[in-house]
Amino acid sequence: MSRAIFFAFAGTRRRMYAGPLGPYIDQIIGQFQGQDYARHSIRCKIRVIADFSRWLDKRHLGAGSVDAEVVQRFVAHRKRTARSMLGDAAALRQMADLLRLEHVTETAARSSVLSERERVEEDFCRHLLQDLGLTLEERFGDGFRTV
Repeated sequence: MSRAIFFAFAGTRRRMYAGPLGPYIDQIIGQFQGQDYARHSIRCKIRVIADFSRWLDKRHLGAGSVDAEVVQRFVAHRKRTARSMLGDAAALRQMADLLRLEHVTETAARSSVLSERERVEEDFCRHLLQDLGLTLEERFGDGFRTV
């Protein structure tokens, strides 16, 4: 998988791969591709993960320190700086799950308590997949189509 597919400019690629999560970016991109996320969705997810990686680096935290509390602190930081986007917490949970599967972290970063917005988003996604029969690519692509 080519980095240039997602980020054409060298400076952007350097930012996306900076910090302690940089070595895992290609792997998480592959995971998202395997789950049939649209290219735009993958780029959005990688941007928040890269922001999280640089945030970790500024606080001298490594990939092994990623847990639910650290993720919550970063999400709160993004909300305070008005940079919070729909899906940020989900992308970070997916990254944390990958780190756990790779035995980089010992604990799960998935919080058992979801915010109201996250709960509604997960319920809606479940509805799109189960009740309407949409695939991930169709759900996150340019339009919605039934299969």
